[in-house]
Amino acid sequence: MKHLKLTLAGLALTALLAACKDDPLADQVAGEYLCHVEAFTQIGGKDTTIVSNQERLVISRVDDQTVNIAMQSHRWGEGSFADVRLEDLGESATLAGEGTFLVSGRSSANPASLNGTYSLETGHFAISANVKNYSPRLIISFTK
Repeated sequence: MKHLKLTLAGLALTALLAACKDDPLADQVAGEYLCHVEAFTQIGGKDTTIVSNQERLVISRVDDQTVNIAMQSHRWGEGSFADVRLEDLGESATLAGEGTFLVSGRSSANPASLNGTYSLETGHFAISANVKNYSPRLIISFTK
């Protein structure tokens, strides 16, 4: 009886994991995350990296291959990226899209491009927003 229970539990776990892998890509990536953030900019003419933690990233499903992404950083501001395309590469996915980033203390948002990778195996990701028309340059990377 014990072997039967273990066998049934193993089969149920295998079925659950197989079902998750078959979920649409956007469903696998979607979620709300607290992230490590590195901002790459220039201060006094020197390249500088400024680190912060517990910054919020929300990825919401649009359709099977498309998500919306909201970046919220207490230090840097807020980014909004609609209709970000996902490309399944097997064990990982890439994300790419365009949107805006409102830098803290500014009155209007700047255009920004978004690129990233997401590991379908581990759930870890690195997603960067390159804020355009901002001087000095500003690249904000969210990782988990």
